[in-house]
Amino acid sequence: MKGLKGVIVMVAALGLILVPARSQAFFDGFNGVACNPPGSPPCINFNNWHGDDTSEKGVSSTEVARGIKNGQLQLAFRTFGSTASNTSNGAGRNRLSLNNPTDLTILVVTVSVNLAVTEACGANATASLTRAVLHGTFFNDGSSTGADDQTGNVFAEMRMAQDSSGSNGFSLAVLRCGDQDCTRANITTVFPTHNFAKVWALNQGHSLAISWDKANNMFTGIVDLGANQEAFTTGAYALSDAAEPVNDEKGIRVQNLPANCTAGSKQAGMDARFDNFFAQ
Repeated sequence: MKGLKGVIVMVAALGLILVPARSQAFFDGFNGVACNPPGSPPCINFNNWHGDDTSEKGVSSTEVARGIKNGQLQLAFRTFGSTASNTSNGAGRNRLSLNNPTDLTILVVTVSVNLAVTEACGANATASLTRAVLHGTFFNDGSSTGADDQTGNVFAEMRMAQDSSGSNGFSLAVLRCGDQDCTRANITTVFPTHNFAKVWALNQGHSLAISWDKANNMFTGIVDLGANQEAFTTGAYALSDAAEPVNDEKGIRVQNLPANCTAGSKQAGMDARFDNFFAQ
């Protein structure tokens, strides 16, 4: 399998696979599986993944693509913002999630961005934003009241983002769901979002990694896993992490957050390619 040996060597060398919660490693090089009719391009492996795209009320997500392109996963998405105000932004996402995310504590993927657009609204102080995201929901802090209540879910994201101020950067966010549906308005930070020094350019591949250290109540995010990596480890969180997350989700996504603008709808969009996904 392409890339598997290199990914495992890099992760093991960093000491991230000392006591993994799941002994079985998972890898997808996104070669896909055969699709009908014969001669069709390969399909995403449905045994491993499921996809969906959603948008908040008031925004319009138009172009969407999710599929295998030249041995990589393409996630592409374009979203137009609301014209109802000049404050804040809207959101839409195109994601691919693992069918079996339970007990995974390490996530790694390589990402390159082929296209990114983020239009600013001069009357709105909030920038438009688009980002490729490595996402993992890892535990619930005990606040959930049942199977349909995500309150207290704690998740981490490595983000490769562009905003309309002209910044192309990476960040690690550790966040907590504040209501049963984990609506964006009620998500809070467990730690302040960490911005990495590294930047990215179009058509450059970068590996992103997240590791959850349950024993020490910490998360680590890494850009460019290996000899030239940049890593950041959070402090210790004070939350209970004994409970499994509700609606456990781990995977990859493209997310758009176009600024609201009464002068005309502003767009945010990205065409990203993902490769060599590893989890354990």
